[in-house]
Amino acid sequence: MSTAQLISSAASYVRKTLAASWETLLFLASVIIVVRNWRSHRPFSSSTYNLLAEIWSAGQDSVENWRSKLGIEPTQHLSEERHQGAGLVRHVEHKSSPGVTLIESVFDERVGLRLLDNRGSTLHTWPALYSQITPKAELIREEEIPTNDWETMVHGSALYPDGDILFNLPGLTLVRMNACGDVEWTLPSPTHHSIHLADDGNIWTLGRRYYEQPVPKFRRLRPEFRDDLVLEVSPEGKILREISLLEVLYANDLIGSVFPIGLTSSDGNPMTDLLHTNDVETLSMDMAPAFPLFEPGDALVSFRNLNLLIVFDPDSGMGEVVADRPLAAAARSRFLAGWPYFGVRQSR
Repeated sequence: MSTAQLISSAASYVRKTLAASWETLLFLASVIIVVRNWRSHRPFSSSTYNLLAEIWSAGQDSVENWRSKLGIEPTQHLSEERHQGAGLVRHVEHKSSPGVTLIESVFDERVGLRLLDNRGSTLHTWPALYSQITPKAELIREEEIPTNDWETMVHGSALYPDGDILFNLPGLTLVRMNACGDVEWTLPSPTHHSIHLADDGNIWTLGRRYYEQPVPKFRRLRPEFRDDLVLEVSPEGKILREISLLEVLYANDLIGSVFPIGLTSSDGNPMTDLLHTNDVETLSMDMAPAFPLFEPGDALVSFRNLNLLIVFDPDSGMGEVVADRPLAAAARSRFLAGWPYFGVRQSR
């Protein structure tokens, strides 16, 4: 047996041993928690279940991705090959758009971005390595800080004509990098998801803020909860505007849309990822004539966890629901009537 085969066999044995040990430890922890609840005459609440679920998830991640955590191989970015061979490019000209394509992935075991032509050839590469970007750690929640360059990814990007590129390291920062791979600036805010370039050249992206104490203006929201933010940023990396999306929902009598998604219950569990905002874009001058209901510069926001799209005026915060009106109406009526926070959710 070759050295490589011995190493592979040993790694497989270690992984299986860790997995078996982890399942045993989790079972024992579950028995202890159940016995303690029974002896103290406390019900087995959903909060206990949530704790076990978090322990299980963290353990499974450690077992499956220990190679990545030790800096050996980016296993959390990899999946089984669906086809034989090292790769295949099939160019069907009449089904392809002209020009180039920007993609985000792991290339040669490095997180980054590549610009490809329509035949699959790489025109340019930008690295997205956390160790080389090093955003201000004091602005990042401790659990979000990666231990190596593989424990992050690119989450939204935009390319400038001169080769500069914008991209989010989710929960960490927004980065502007030049064509040589040098960091021009990072944003002092934990951004995530989409990046949009407006008519005036400003950058629109998403941020977040956590609340660990009750907030009077956000009635009925139990801490800890997270507010998603819309950020308007100058091309030089200065935050020009920060808009609370929870405030937008409250101002438009839409906060009731939060509660039917099942992130809270009567036992007092915290509500964490309320909105999970995926996208923000502003209406351009060119597209405005096709949408007479709105004005140029209005912002469109997509809330994944609410199944909801809204368009609002960034200056006033007032807006209009453009999707899932039955969900919003039902949720609003339940909220105003003081009904329990469970009920309708429109299926897709």
